[in-house]
Amino acid sequence: EDLRALLGATPAAHTWWRGVDFDVDQSILALGGRSLSLRTPSGVVEDVLVPLHGDHQSDNAAVALAAAEAFFHRRLDDAVVRAGFAPVEVPGRFEVVRGDKATLGILGFSSHLRTI
Repeated sequence: EDLRALLGATPAAHTWWRGVDFDVDQSILALGGRSLSLRTPSGVVEDVLVPLHGDHQSDNAAVALAAAEAFFHRRLDDAVVRAGFAPVEVPGRFEVVRGDKATLGILGFSSHLRTI
């Protein structure tokens, strides 16, 4: 509640609250990432594939979509949202490096690679 009071006192025209104004309505593990249903004040976008692993990526996608719609002051076309998330990658964090064997790189924290 303290954060709501603090942000409510700012000169911002609008404040969107996670879980109230925008959220992840559905997050399903999918081949190559997560399939999401994202809700913003302007509506719901379903079947958004985010090619990243980890349930927290769903939260990141919801915040990103809400921020983009707030910036442009309008709803983004569903096809644009899907196309925007489709090529997303986070290289070096937990990346599958192509080769003869599956090699995982966790380069964001160290320079170590592990071959499986």
